[in-house]
Amino acid sequence: MRGLDSMHNAIRLVVIAFLVAACGIATPTAPSTAIPIASAESLAPPTTPTSPAPSESTANAASPAPDAASISLELSQDPAFVGDQLRFEATSSPTGGPTSVLISAATINFGDGTSAIAVGSCTAALDLSHAYRNPGDFQPRVTEVTRCDPGAAADLSYADAMVHIFPAAPAASARWPVCSTFQLQLAGPWTGAGLGNVATLITLRNIGPGGCRLEGYPKVILVARGGHPLRTHDGNATTGDYMFPAVVPHRVAIGPGELASFMIGYGDNPFGPTANQPYDVACPPADAVRISLPGTIEFGTAHVAIGACGGVVRVSPIVPGANGLRFP
Repeated sequence: MRGLDSMHNAIRLVVIAFLVAACGIATPTAPSTAIPIASAESLAPPTTPTSPAPSESTANAASPAPDAASISLELSQDPAFVGDQLRFEATSSPTGGPTSVLISAATINFGDGTSAIAVGSCTAALDLSHAYRNPGDFQPRVTEVTRCDPGAAADLSYADAMVHIFPAAPAASARWPVCSTFQLQLAGPWTGAGLGNVATLITLRNIGPGGCRLEGYPKVILVARGGHPLRTHDGNATTGDYMFPAVVPHRVAIGPGELASFMIGYGDNPFGPTANQPYDVACPPADAVRISLPGTIEFGTAHVAIGACGGVVRVSPIVPGANGLRFP
């Protein structure tokens, strides 16, 4: 009997399944919930975000360089004479950082075996005076500065200058007679040019038996090859000229056989209303120059070729020696 019951039950289940499929009735199923699969990244423990390491340029931009300064040295006169009080100025110029570097002290070596310290109260420039006791060429230099900001830098690479010192006339020469062109031999041994500017050196050699003195600016007149004077506009080069520096006039003593000298500066490019004229008309050539010495009324002649455009010349004061005035 148990076997028959089992068989009846099996047949019943087959019939029910057939009827359900035939009638299109869906078999109910239990609702299901999708469970997301965790990735390896989501399973990793949380970390604190970090910024990328700064590059060298980024680091430098974030940390600006400390203030730095280039120290320079300027002189009130060059050239000068023995005994002249020269002003030396040490100047601080910014080369980096937001502001300039201020200095409170500067040590200056004058190049003649002496030095001094300029003291101030945190400024960009300090100055002091010094007089040379001997003639010659000297190279003063700033050797040390005290900065108001100890962390700032100062560059002393260019903190130097050059100065030429002429000899002073001996006190006794104040009683010497004024030199005349009769006792001086005049010559024009040198001419130099640069960028349309020309300078001619005129030397004065004492060929007399005694010493004489001169002080100031000579007067000059250009002379043509035929011997007649040319129209000349001469002026004192109180601020120097393109080819030579300025110098304050001093008494110059010229002993027997010694030399003094001065410079004549001019332009060799036609200008103004003469620009369209023939060159020999705009800049008439001179074969010589007549020179009237300061304090005298007579003149002497130096044979030298000068082609001053417009007849305009600038004359330096007389200085000791045969080299006149030259830029270093």
